[in-house]
Amino acid sequence: MRIVVLIILALASFAVSRLLLALVGDPEGPNLLITSALALILFCTAAGVRAVVARARRRRNPAPSE
Repeated sequence: MRIVVLIILALASFAVSRLLLALVGDPEGPNLLITSALALILFCTAAGVRAVVARARRRRNPAPSE
């Protein structure tokens, strides 16, 4: 399940970076290197936020001890 979430985050970050660069209106279109770099920045940010939220959620609702 964890890998699926990371793959979805990667695809979403790439799509958002393409959209952001398409909105700029460059006549040559968005460069693949720039799109990939922006996607990497967005992915790292989203993965970091997801990790912080998951850690806070685990602290608030600890697993029952057996």
